[in-house]
Amino acid sequence: MPTKWEKEYEDLRLIVCHLGGGISIAAHDHGRAVDANNALDGEGPFSPERAGSLPAADPHKAVLQREVYAGGTLKAHRGAGRTDGALGY
Repeated sequence: MPTKWEKEYEDLRLIVCHLGGGISIAAHDHGRAVDANNALDGEGPFSPERAGSLPAADPHKAVLQREVYAGGTLKAHRGAGRTDGALGY
């Protein structure tokens, strides 16, 4: 498909972003997606419906130190950590 720059998708190296409830970012190299984050599970930036990535060790330490209940960590990360949760909606 020609673009205004007269280049084919297969000839380009791109960073493609989807900005929705979660934010997904993918590297495309000559017509193929070669790397991407998993926005559905909360990887990537803070967004309207996702808390964003956390360092892997911090939630684990909180559970071990009994600061949080292990079964509630994923729910809290996916729900309360998102933009509307942070703003109190």
